[in-house]
Amino acid sequence: MDGLEEMNEILVLAATNRPDMIDPAVLRPGRFDKILLVNTPTEDGRQQVLEVHTKKMPIGTEKKLFTASEKTALLNDIAKKTEGYTGADLEAVVREAGMLALRESIDSKQVTKKHFEEALKKVKPSVSKSSIDAYKRIEETFLKSAKAALPVENTYLG
Repeated sequence: MDGLEEMNEILVLAATNRPDMIDPAVLRPGRFDKILLVNTPTEDGRQQVLEVHTKKMPIGTEKKLFTASEKTALLNDIAKKTEGYTGADLEAVVREAGMLALRESIDSKQVTKKHFEEALKKVKPSVSKSSIDAYKRIEETFLKSAKAALPVENTYLG
C-alpha cells in the first residue's frame, strides 16, 4: 500500500461491521480514496425491506387476509419499532414470525400481527445506538485526516 512500485487499475474493496478493530495505520491519509459508512436503514427503508421479505407471505387475522393497505399499515408499525435493525435483522423477524405461525398450527394459513410482535421479542437489533455513534466518529475522524492530506493549491506543498 505504500507504493514501492506503481500499480494501476487495482481496486481494494473491504467491509467490516467492527471498524473499531481496524488498525489506525490502515486509515491514515492516502491509504484509501473512500471510506463509506453504511448506516442501518431509516424507517422508510425498514418498511421497504419488510415489504420485500413479506411479498409472498399471507398476512392477516385468523379469519381473513389483510388488504394491501392493512398490510402496509402493519409493516409501517413494525418499521417504527425496529430502529437499529439491519436488513438481515428484519429478514430474521419476518422468518421468525412465519415460523411462529407454523409452530402454532402446521395448517396455519396466514401470519398475524401477534406473530410479528412475538418475533420482535425474540429478534433484537444487531446495531446499538452507541455502535452507530462510534462508527460515525470513526468516519468523521477519517474524513478530517483525509482532508488534511489533500494538497492545497498555491502553496509550496501543493
